[in-house]
Amino acid sequence: NVLLAVIFAVIIRFGDLLTLPDSFIGLSWYIVYINILLALFNMLPFPPLDGSKILKALLPYRAAQNYQKFIFKFESLGLFATFALIFIFINLFWAPFSKVVSTIVYLLLG
Repeated sequence: NVLLAVIFAVIIRFGDLLTLPDSFIGLSWYIVYINILLALFNMLPFPPLDGSKILKALLPYRAAQNYQKFIFKFESLGLFATFALIFIFINLFWAPFSKVVSTIVYLLLG
């Protein structure tokens, strides 16, 4: 996701030089935004997202063992629990999350 965002950010930055149509530049902007959004969303520490695996790897051994027990209990609840947690996250933290995404997109696009 990050690689795609960077590629399309470079395309946008050189859009005038390449004489690309405005519609393509607009579409590229959405591609950058969505890919940054997906990359950050994937880093959330909820199973089965990659962020949960990264968090476990960064925790001390005993804390990682406790976290693994939590993940196992959480995963036993199934896909419904994952969707519920994602829904709660979106409702509670969308404003700051979207500001972080927008800031990263702004840094990429200038």
